[in-house]
Amino acid sequence: MATMRAPRVKNEDRPVIHKYAEVWLAEAVELLRPMFKECGYEIPPVHVSVGFSTFGYNPKAKKRVIAVCHAKSMTRDGINEIYITPLVYEPVDVLGLLVHELIHAVDDCQSGHGKTFQEMSLALKCSDNLKVPLNVWREAVDRHRKIADLLGRYPRSGVNYEDSFDFEVKPNKEALAA
Repeated sequence: MATMRAPRVKNEDRPVIHKYAEVWLAEAVELLRPMFKECGYEIPPVHVSVGFSTFGYNPKAKKRVIAVCHAKSMTRDGINEIYITPLVYEPVDVLGLLVHELIHAVDDCQSGHGKTFQEMSLALKCSDNLKVPLNVWREAVDRHRKIADLLGRYPRSGVNYEDSFDFEVKPNKEALAA
């Protein structure tokens, strides 16, 4: 027997609760703490903001970095810095990125995407871990939806760089005809 799923709520259809993305992200970290604690992990103090990684943004890159966590040793105050790209703006997607980067913060970026990261990612049912069974992954997404419902609209509308970067020099047909 198939079950009906509730329609996906788009960001613009959510109520505005937080004016700034950094406040939304900080509140998200607090709402994610119990999930990490259930799996035996403690989220350390973190600064979370919107921005690009140290690689910037390159639409031609084979691999785009859409979120980054900087190790404590890289920061002046000894607190992990997490940046979520402004390209992503749907709350459930932002939460998925945030969980991924918080895993890096938990081990202070020591394991990269190696064994320790994979173990934590599996325990936390991360959407980007291919070893997470589909039904378990759906549970995690449902959990992120509930958190998104509490947080309301993500206070960013997303940056559309694809239309801004024109790497090919195209002749302007109108200018040539004049």
